[in-house]
Amino acid sequence: MKADKDIFFDVESKPVIICSVSFDNGLNLVKQMRCAVERFLDTADGKRMIIETNNDFNWGDALLKIPDKFWNDFGIEINSVQVVEDSLHLDHDEVLCKR
Repeated sequence: MKADKDIFFDVESKPVIICSVSFDNGLNLVKQMRCAVERFLDTADGKRMIIETNNDFNWGDALLKIPDKFWNDFGIEINSVQVVEDSLHLDHDEVLCKR
C-alpha cells in the first residue's frame, strides 16, 4: 500500500499509533479505524475475541488482534504502536525559516 501521509494518533495519551493512510483526506481516520474494527468484530474471530475479552474489546486489543487485511481494506496500515510518557504534536506544515 502506498501511503499518502503518516498520522500520529493518541489513544488515552499513552500508546501512540503510527499509521499510514491512503484514502481521501476528507475521510476521518478514527471513523475509518472504527469501521475496520466493526467489520472484524462481525467475523467468527472477532466474536471469539469479544468473548475472550469479556465484552471489553478495546483499542489495545484491536491493534494487537486485528489482522492487517482489515485495516488495509479501509486504507490504513498500522506501522507501529509505541508507548510514550509524553507526546508532542507539531504542525507538519509550519514554516520554520524566517522570511
